[in-house]
Amino acid sequence: MIFNNIGQLSSYLLSKNLAQRLKFKEVLHSHLNPVYQIDFVKGVNKDFSYLRINKVSSGLLQSSFLAKSQPIGAIDLVVNHKAKYVNIPYIMINDKKFGELHSELYGDPMNDQDSMIIRELVLAYAENYTRESNCDILKRYIHKNLGEYPNFKKYGFELTGNTDNSNPFFVEIAKQVNKN
Repeated sequence: MIFNNIGQLSSYLLSKNLAQRLKFKEVLHSHLNPVYQIDFVKGVNKDFSYLRINKVSSGLLQSSFLAKSQPIGAIDLVVNHKAKYVNIPYIMINDKKFGELHSELYGDPMNDQDSMIIRELVLAYAENYTRESNCDILKRYIHKNLGEYPNFKKYGFELTGNTDNSNPFFVEIAKQVNKN
């Protein structure tokens, strides 16, 4: 999908019916002067989903053909239906902190305002996916130095006190999505 601005991207990602969006294969907006492109896949068994957001520069004849794209946001989601939670094993926002480490691979980082909008969109997508998967909790493991924690705390994530079974240096953060 290709969008001309963040507002269009936001409206699409935050629309209520994810299943309807996944069936919709057409490009919503013109291929002329594209700015943002999304790619998402929902696994066949609905246990996995990923979302990728790219900023696209104009390609051949002001179209998206042969356009250059820069990744600006991404998230992977894995559902555990038995325990009724969705895990975030991977999230990427091309902000200043990320850009310091990966600018050669991902280009210049976004400004603070755009990175905040993309972070909100990616996490809202994750919350919607959690609800539509009939799960109650959205969780992620972060390093115990908690350097990444402020980026999640302001969106309602809390430390649970659990550590990752495969790596004791990672602790669990979680957000209650479907409150009963």
